[in-house]
Amino acid sequence: TVKFCLWLPPHTYLERLQEQGMNAWLELPLWLPKDGVFGDQRVELELDAIIRQYAHHPNIVAWTLGCELYNSPPEFRDRWVKKIQALTKCDLVRDNSGGAEMYGGDPREFGTFEDFHPYGEAHFLPQMFDALSLGARSPKPILLGETIDHDVHRDLAQIAETMPFWASAMRELNDQGVRWQYDLPKFLSTNRFAHDPVQNHHQQLMTRSIEKSLFVRKHTVEQLRSKGDMVGYVLTGLRDTPITSSGILTDWARERYSADQFRSWNSQEVLFLIPSRDPRWTRGGNRAAWRDLYNFRSDTANLIKVGIAGCSESASAMWRLSTAEGRTVKEGVADAVELQDGTPTQIAELHFDSVPAGNYNLHIEFGRTVNEWNLQFFNKVDLSGVVLPAKDDRADGLSFGTTGVTLHTRWDNDLRSRILAGDKCVVFVENIGTLPMPFWRECVLENPFLTSEESLAVCPDQVLDPSWLKSIGEPVWLETRIDTRNYQEHPYIARINHSVLSTYRPWGGHGSQPNGLASNIVGQSLLKRLSDLVR
Repeated sequence: TVKFCLWLPPHTYLERLQEQGMNAWLELPLWLPKDGVFGDQRVELELDAIIRQYAHHPNIVAWTLGCELYNSPPEFRDRWVKKIQALTKCDLVRDNSGGAEMYGGDPREFGTFEDFHPYGEAHFLPQMFDALSLGARSPKPILLGETIDHDVHRDLAQIAETMPFWASAMRELNDQGVRWQYDLPKFLSTNRFAHDPVQNHHQQLMTRSIEKSLFVRKHTVEQLRSKGDMVGYVLTGLRDTPITSSGILTDWARERYSADQFRSWNSQEVLFLIPSRDPRWTRGGNRAAWRDLYNFRSDTANLIKVGIAGCSESASAMWRLSTAEGRTVKEGVADAVELQDGTPTQIAELHFDSVPAGNYNLHIEFGRTVNEWNLQFFNKVDLSGVVLPAKDDRADGLSFGTTGVTLHTRWDNDLRSRILAGDKCVVFVENIGTLPMPFWRECVLENPFLTSEESLAVCPDQVLDPSWLKSIGEPVWLETRIDTRNYQEHPYIARINHSVLSTYRPWGGHGSQPNGLASNIVGQSLLKRLSDLVR
């Protein structure tokens, strides 16, 4: 299905879709309207004309009155939902793509399905999907009208070389108009990737960005499909635009990904990993938490649960754990499972004891459905060379040393003088000295310390403030966040003298991250790596 967001395609496009056995979802061109619009007879006439022109297409399977109409009168939306239903006889009609529960405004909503736009960080989205599930609410199907976007590092070198009109800073060629963002024309003339691509490893950064995008999309869809209430989603979007690079196709309509890279998770039947619960005892009671999906201790017993959605056949899951070089280390066949009506269902439990530390590939087959994941097993992390001078309950359950690099989990003013004096410290900074920014959305990392699977367990929602770092000393950036919309750069990890500062969260605790340093093997490993840098 193709969703046409806020524009109407030529009729021949819809006819061609029908020839290919494809459907359409029409979202009428009404977005964030001002109050005066709702009493304007011209709006009424145009909406009526559009609906009548397109109602005859049999492959339009869903209609929405507009997008993010949270300031619109409920009477207007109710009336037009009924009119669309009367004119089109379509089963799926909705007043507002986005939804008042998500975007605010009058809470009354109208239509035959729920429609949300969950934009968010990969580690928060599983809990977001839980929050959007139906529960005891009216049993309407849930379609996600916009989601699963990821802005990649686009080919700035080719844009600078060819200079399409939409990248120009000349108002005569490329006025900002109604675009709420206008970044590319402002930075292109000075951007280091556009004008010195080889020196700045432009091609390698594009490749790494696409790999990150694939991980985010795959992880998000698998967790989405594990929720039975979600019956459809939109991959945002089809092609790059002047203000976003989240397209499946590039600016030149070239394929950014292969079909094989999408097929395992963007299909009718999808295998997914089921998070193991880990309700940690914290300050007098249990708190909801989960175990890591992708990272494990090599010297303990580990259990991995696998589920499937969209499948109604009976089969046995076959699985294989192999090294990065392709050597099989464990394999097996689970008991046969009978499935009905495609409801998300657990199909296998995989038990691993004493897997040598390293990177592995987990391959699962269930009938015709195939999927795989990158897993990592870690040796026990030795923190005897790290000193924790002040108690922090996020580090409870771990043993630290009495001499060595000092770990600071909060900033205080005494640290500035100690860092300048040459003390060896690892400092994890929150709030003070930081700027709020997403880790997964709209960015790529230069010199990343961790894989995407590792990052999920410890990623922050803040970067180090460069001006604050300079107020302490002369920083060297060790890992850099590059914004893929405005191309501003900020560090996640920086060194000053013999100390390292970072906004990473080795204790996790955000969204689906393991909660507490003792539960977070990636956090322990990151702490050890950073402490080794300053020895």
